Amino acid sequence: EYNVEMHSYLCDLLKRHFKRHLPDSVAQRQEKNWSTFMADDLFGINKLSQSSNELKSLIINGIPAKQRAGVWKSLIAMRLKKYREAKGPGYYASLQGYQNSHSRQIQVDLHRTLTTHCVFVRGSEEIAKLQRILLAYSMHNPHVGYCQGMNMLVA
Repeated sequence: EYNVEMHSYLCDLLKRHFKRHLPDSVAQRQEKNWSTFMADDLFGINKLSQSSNELKSLIINGIPAKQRAGVWKSLIAMRLKKYREAKGPGYYASLQGYQNSHSRQIQVDLHRTLTTHCVFVRGSEEIAKLQRILLAYSMHNPHVGYCQGMNMLVA
């Protein structure tokens, strides 16, 4: 007679055994590859600044949890540096003070942002900052503009 519980128990035992005893799991291989790539380079800033096939391959195959924060921080810093160089030092300031077709929807959504959080109370400086950022982004990227829910991402 076939016993489902016994089968399930044996499968769990085998899974735990192989998970412990496989010498080169995917996660270990990813960690080793990233460590090698970023060796002698704090957070890989120099290597990450060069868009290479090696970097693309590593990202496609996954960034290990231990290194993910540092890698993303470096990639974002690199991207921001390129934007700043291309747009000039006063670019964000140049986007301030304008209204556009998204202004009304942004204003409506501001008061729907994290309503139970003490930082986002009506009239707070944080709400004003959020509004400036959302308006600036809608000016920076008119193709996207503003979409409902962006306020939550920015907050």
